[in-house]
Amino acid sequence: MGMGNSFETITVLQYRLKAAQEELAAFQSGEKYIRMEKQHLTQVRALERRIAKLEAAVAKRTQPCHYDSESMV
Repeated sequence: MGMGNSFETITVLQYRLKAAQEELAAFQSGEKYIRMEKQHLTQVRALERRIAKLEAAVAKRTQPCHYDSESMV
């Protein structure tokens, strides 16, 4: 039993090592950084649009009401 468990552990560690090496290579080539930067900018733009919509909604709700003085008579 112990031997099979060791084999599984080694196999899992080999897969993790390979994945880490591939990620390192992506960072070293700049590829990973470029993808992360694009994703970040996409998220920032989406949040900026959301903020603008919320600010417009707040401004609309906080505008003073303008009544015609004759309509209040």
